[in-house]
Amino acid sequence: MVAPSDSVDDAVASGFALVWFSLGLLLGFTAIYGIGVGLSFATCTMIAAVEAQNDDLAAAQGTMAQARVFGGAPGLAVCTIVFNIKLQNSLGPDSKSNLGHQELDQIHRNLITGLALSDDFRQDVIRIYLGAFGDQSLVILAVAVVALLMSLGTYKSVPSHVVDVMVQHKELAGRPSGRGDVELSSVSSVRSLVR
Repeated sequence: MVAPSDSVDDAVASGFALVWFSLGLLLGFTAIYGIGVGLSFATCTMIAAVEAQNDDLAAAQGTMAQARVFGGAPGLAVCTIVFNIKLQNSLGPDSKSNLGHQELDQIHRNLITGLALSDDFRQDVIRIYLGAFGDQSLVILAVAVVALLMSLGTYKSVPSHVVDVMVQHKELAGRPSGRGDVELSSVSSVRSLVR
């Protein structure tokens, strides 16, 4: 839509207002997403501490830490695979593209090298990247829906009081267990097996 010459000021102001509004929405939704991720990660860590028995607290916390790392690795792998499939289908040897095998290999290794390509190929790489980002967002959305459904299974009829449980864990951590010698001797016996 082209604005008439007598309303160019209105068109410019309207255009910048739309840019401001859409960026505000984008930043607002990004902030909401960040708050959601922060709440869910912190809560998952707290669930391990609240639900674990006193003797299993360290193991539960360690398991949660490993689960976060392990969960990120397949997620990154899936997102990388989605991008590489789109790139291969659009610019690979079976496509109509004239991009050489060496350039395609460089893009697979480092996406920034796509910026050094000619304008046509650079625009193709950007288009492919944006398309892959959209597909990756759908995969993340599906994972979030599954996680939401799974999180509904954490509801209890009588919820644990987080503060009380954490105070109890802290009190138990301060007491001598009387088993310290046993734990240290079992650790040293494991070390002797490892050497």
